Amino acid sequence: MKVRDWTSVLGYMMFDLPITDKKYTPTFRSLISYFIRRGVNAFQSPFKHFPQQKEWDIQVNNTYLLGLNWEYAAEFQILKDRENTLEILKEAAEQGILTGFIGSLGELEAERVRLEEKTNESERQLAAFKVHPQYYDIEEEANRLTREIHEITNKYTLNRQILHEYENSVAEEEDVPIERVEQIYNEAGLTFSDRVTETLSTVMDFHNKVIENRKNYLQSEIARLLKEIEEQKFKIRSLSNKRSRLFTILRTHGALEEYSELQNRVTDLKQQLEEIKNRVENLKKFEEGKSSLDIERQSLLQKARRDFEERKTQRGRAISLFDRNSERLYSEPGILSLNIAKNGYKFNVDIKRARSQGIGYMKVFCYDLMLIQLRAHYQDMPGFLIHDSTIYDGVDERQIAASMELAADEAEKTGFQYICAINSDCVPYRDFSDNFKDKFDNYTRIELTDKEDGCLFGIRF
Repeated sequence: MKVRDWTSVLGYMMFDLPITDKKYTPTFRSLISYFIRRGVNAFQSPFKHFPQQKEWDIQVNNTYLLGLNWEYAAEFQILKDRENTLEILKEAAEQGILTGFIGSLGELEAERVRLEEKTNESERQLAAFKVHPQYYDIEEEANRLTREIHEITNKYTLNRQILHEYENSVAEEEDVPIERVEQIYNEAGLTFSDRVTETLSTVMDFHNKVIENRKNYLQSEIARLLKEIEEQKFKIRSLSNKRSRLFTILRTHGALEEYSELQNRVTDLKQQLEEIKNRVENLKKFEEGKSSLDIERQSLLQKARRDFEERKTQRGRAISLFDRNSERLYSEPGILSLNIAKNGYKFNVDIKRARSQGIGYMKVFCYDLMLIQLRAHYQDMPGFLIHDSTIYDGVDERQIAASMELAADEAEKTGFQYICAINSDCVPYRDFSDNFKDKFDNYTRIELTDKEDGCLFGIRF
């Protein structure tokens, strides 16, 4: 058999435990540890058999042994688990690990509204989007037309400037008459001969012809420029109209890649919107969870307290046995307190004279003895209680003697076996009662020594 199956069988046979896979149930390993405490740390507290024992394990197993309702102890732990989960989430959010996961409900709602508007707008754009198969060809043609328009416009502007200069030149240019030249020479005291005058006249005729030719040239250039300017204006209008038609196509259509990109954007926005909705829902659940836990805890407390009162007989028997055991050792009863608090069952023991480590160990002795006394009335029980010499460390010899006699009396009365491993030099022979002194040697079952024949199962002590 597997160890797990074997312990389940032992739990069923010794403690009548149900064989189940439920969480937070009594287990054979934990229950038996109250009847066989192992190691020094097992004797530090009556309710714990090792220092790191979890609170739920303490509650579940002690309530089971005391005859209380262990299922309520399990339910308290389940509530604590849920509460711890909420606290972990809250702490993670406060530390920035889950950014925005919890936060403010108002902020999350505002973010949700913003994302919904953006998502709806993007979906409208996607629905109205038209894909043109030659989108990039049209875009390149529009760019080419733009460049051509810019080039023609530059030429147009230059022609307008040249035209302006030519028109001004034609309108403002005046030639100097020959008479004015003669007047200047006369005033300078010079007299032109007829030959010189004739020569000047010939020069002036040539000059006038040059002037006339220049005017004719300017007029022809002006006519040419006006024609080019009109052609350029017409071409600019024609190209602009063509480019406008292409831009209209580009505005009303798009490329397949743009359509895919818009689709991806809509998908991303929907994911963000879904995330923010989840965060809003999580926050609501978080707030509702805290309120729900408070309600469930109060309800569980009410049920557990009613059940606690109904088990007054079981509680009274456990308290009475502990009182009698402690009074037998210290001439005054100790106190076993059993209560139900916010997070479940609370246990405590006290002996008025408990000021030393030894008396602390005697609390464990009285509690363990009380447990085996209770189990003795059940059909399924361990049938034994085992202590080692640790439980008598620092204990007064009179209390050691009293505890051994008490254990012997109860074992004989209720039918269980008390086993104590104790060093021979710690046996308080002088403090035993006369009747018990005669019995003690008969109670001794084995003596271990450092000799070859003094071992137990091959282990030398």
